[in-house]
Amino acid sequence: MSPRLQKIDFELRDSNNRTAGDFAEKIVIKHEIGELNKNYSKMVNKVEQVSLKDDTLGYDVLSFDFDGSEKHIEVKAVRNIPAITFRFFISENEITIARKDKNYHLYIVFDYLSETPFIYKMPNPFANKIPGVTIDPIKYLVTVRIKK
Repeated sequence: MSPRLQKIDFELRDSNNRTAGDFAEKIVIKHEIGELNKNYSKMVNKVEQVSLKDDTLGYDVLSFDFDGSEKHIEVKAVRNIPAITFRFFISENEITIARKDKNYHLYIVFDYLSETPFIYKMPNPFANKIPGVTIDPIKYLVTVRIKK
């Protein structure tokens, strides 16, 4: 007997992913504010969820290092606890910007629905090769111009 095929509700999946991402971004903002309150409290009010205003920036949260330099944080949400491997999707725009952005950071929020989510802070995997990280292109945008 062959496996049963299922119709995928892409709108529902995208909506769920946006909700998860928003939730994880709020966790990161709370974390960043807590870190800045320890050593650099004058920057706390400047931490911002920029993804709500502009999708083209290539990152989700604007925060700051203790020296005052900007941190551009891309946030990914993973429902489960950390495992040996995990996967996430990233857009071509996000990769393009990350490759050029010296202030880019990637935070993976694991178990984001729990009382104790875990934030894995990853060095920029798009600017430098990192052992154990593979980036595979899996989507393509096809534009067709019909001559009239």
